[in-house]
Amino acid sequence: MISGCLFPAYFIRKTVIGRATGSDLRRDILAALAIGIALAPVIWGGNLLLLTPNLAHWVFFVEHLVIIWAICFMPVLVRHYYRTATLVAEPVADMSDTEVIPADAANDPVPARNVVPLERHLNPDLEGPITRVSAADHQLRIFTDKGETRVRMRFSDALTELEGAPGMQVHRSHWVAYDSIEQLVPEGRRYAAQLLCGGMVPVSASKVPNLEAAGIKIAAE
Repeated sequence: MISGCLFPAYFIRKTVIGRATGSDLRRDILAALAIGIALAPVIWGGNLLLLTPNLAHWVFFVEHLVIIWAICFMPVLVRHYYRTATLVAEPVADMSDTEVIPADAANDPVPARNVVPLERHLNPDLEGPITRVSAADHQLRIFTDKGETRVRMRFSDALTELEGAPGMQVHRSHWVAYDSIEQLVPEGRRYAAQLLCGGMVPVSASKVPNLEAAGIKIAAE
């Protein structure tokens, strides 16, 4: 019975993760709750038929629900632990008080570029134009051509600090610079942005027209 429930549990989790919003932890918790609510009646009913009718009391149903939730939350906690451990393992320089001074075009042969406020959070050795930003729980992954910096910051605040940068939010958790996108790749009824660095970022269908208007091509299926 448990083995038979693995398949519906997988599809329930996949559906909830795809539709829910918020952090990875929040979506994991919602998926675990949905799996318990969907499968507890099935397992309770199976035990009722196969074992003993004494399980018909509502207390035993609640007991089944709590046990299934406990089982479902174990991988949720494990995934959250590894996400947190990965983020904490990499120290992030606090440059919140650092003033960003654009290059002086009169004294520097390199033309001054538009420096957005979010760039002040970059590690000194990774400074440069931001190519993409991705949300990871309560932290951000900020990418440049030189590497990645992680900072504790809300994605909505990052979008505010990215105003004026040549790019856009392509998904609920991703912002990408236009010049770092090679093309849009159809994936069934969805899309993904194929990046020049070789990575892939999911793209909401509503964002596709804006990306096309920015000159991003759609790959042939």
